[in-house]
Amino acid sequence: MWGYFVYYFMHTKEQKFGLNNIIKGLSDIMRYNTEYKSKLILVFFLIIVSSIVDAASPYIWGKVIDSINERSMVNILGNIFLKAYAILFIYFVLLVIQSFADLRKGLEGRWIEESVRTSFLSKGFGHLFKLPLWFHKSAKAGETSEKIHRASRGISNIFSHAILDSFPQFATAMIMFIFVAATNTYMGIVVFIALIGYVYFSAIEIAPTVALQRQSNKLYAKGNGMVQDALANIRSLKDFNTEDYEYRKIEKTYKEEAMATWYKLIQIHRHTGAMQNRIKIAVRAIVLIISIYLISKNQMTVGEMLAYNTYALMIFSPLSQIINNWKELQNGILAHEEAETVIKLPTENYIPSDASNNSIEGRVEFKDVNFYYEKESPVLKKINFVAEKGQTIALVGESGVGKSTLIDILLGYHFAKEGTASIDGVNIESIDLNILRQNVAVVSQEISLFNDSIKNNISYGNFHCTDEEIREAARKAHCTDFIERFPDRWEQVVGEKGLKLSVGQKQRVAIARAILKDPKILILDEPTSALDAGSEKIITESFRELMRGRTVFIIAHRLSTVREADTILVFKSGEIVERGNHNHLITIEGGEYRRLYELQIGLHN
Repeated sequence: MWGYFVYYFMHTKEQKFGLNNIIKGLSDIMRYNTEYKSKLILVFFLIIVSSIVDAASPYIWGKVIDSINERSMVNILGNIFLKAYAILFIYFVLLVIQSFADLRKGLEGRWIEESVRTSFLSKGFGHLFKLPLWFHKSAKAGETSEKIHRASRGISNIFSHAILDSFPQFATAMIMFIFVAATNTYMGIVVFIALIGYVYFSAIEIAPTVALQRQSNKLYAKGNGMVQDALANIRSLKDFNTEDYEYRKIEKTYKEEAMATWYKLIQIHRHTGAMQNRIKIAVRAIVLIISIYLISKNQMTVGEMLAYNTYALMIFSPLSQIINNWKELQNGILAHEEAETVIKLPTENYIPSDASNNSIEGRVEFKDVNFYYEKESPVLKKINFVAEKGQTIALVGESGVGKSTLIDILLGYHFAKEGTASIDGVNIESIDLNILRQNVAVVSQEISLFNDSIKNNISYGNFHCTDEEIREAARKAHCTDFIERFPDRWEQVVGEKGLKLSVGQKQRVAIARAILKDPKILILDEPTSALDAGSEKIITESFRELMRGRTVFIIAHRLSTVREADTILVFKSGEIVERGNHNHLITIEGGEYRRLYELQIGLHN
């Protein structure tokens, strides 16, 4: 019977969701429960104990009533008692055992359920952190986060509804059926036919909900993604006065699209419930008619009639619960399938098989490096240069010419498709990425700070540094003056993405963080482009402190910031078209660097 229910879903034409999905979903539960194996065995044992007592209850009560009617007596240790008392005593002992079993089952089961959920959340987000940067650039953070949250709830529900709720209900229903079939063939046939019809029609009713549930999940994820996107750009909403516009977009997605799909699901479930009630009424009527007939023929006792009618009433309750739980089981498996599209993505290969654990000194060399996403559209072409330890290299050119891609290759976010990019003579592909990134610091135009104290933001990534080291780094970055003016000083919380700080203040915090990291290689990505003249002067002094003795790469459109670089690499269409220092490049007639320089100082329109 239960197998037919599964079989139907496996073959439904509405949407593929059947045995494979169920097996996969339940196997995932076991995958996240391997450390709780002994507890799971205990829970299953307690479920069986409790189910036997539930299933036996109508039969026991029938025997009590018959023993009263027949005035049956029993001899216990020389004392004569009405048999009904002995049966009741045994029944109450069973109830006490069941109560202890249910208590322990509930405690152990819910503990495992919450452990599974929190374990999945931790591992899911931990996996997300280790995915390549390209994924985070292309994915919507709100939708991805919602997938993992929904899957954690789904996996918890699979465990809760499939094991803690549905399995006991299924066991109880099967034991009840065995009692009925073993004691009365007629009743067994009636109940068997009714159960098959009950499951069959329920399956037909519920089958279309798979597609609807998938659609509902997507719509709610879409809405959540829109909310996260709007909140991440709250300043733009305020500046452009578009709060109502964003509200209407979200309202349309939630109330018109997602809710309409949800209501279709509700209609199906309500209709299914009504159909189930009609079957239950019909079965109870048939069982009563047969019972009355058999009693009139002296082929059934009153106690048996009450037992069978109670079974007719009770046996559908577990099945109703199972079918209702099916929705939760289905939702959980679908949510997990969606999350698996993220969780199964390969993480960055932090430690290559031929990883070099050598310390990094800072000599960088690119030799005939080509990079592309599609071979027909190269991003970098035949890049050749050497940056000796302690040199400053500037990357100059218009937007989209490959400067940031070169830095991504240096950091191991991408690897050269052809040619070799190396540090200290070791191919970057063979360097332990943990060691690489521990020795590189990046200060960019858009500083990302955590909603935490200034002290913790400065020390981020250097968690074992002392307060004195933090203060010294802040002093060198010219942070101390504005930090001391805050009410909470070093414990001042900077707000989401550092909203409580000015652009210049955030930049100085980032410089202090980089000083504390003490990197061998420093990357300055448009670090002063958004600053006023006063802030730029202060921060330029901080940069001189930070750059001392390190290999430095500067990406800049504002050419005044690269005048002191040892070598300037001028990019155009993914190639280095010129190289040299400022004084050399500015003298090249018709040169790209000179053209850019003259555009900035206003010699060209």
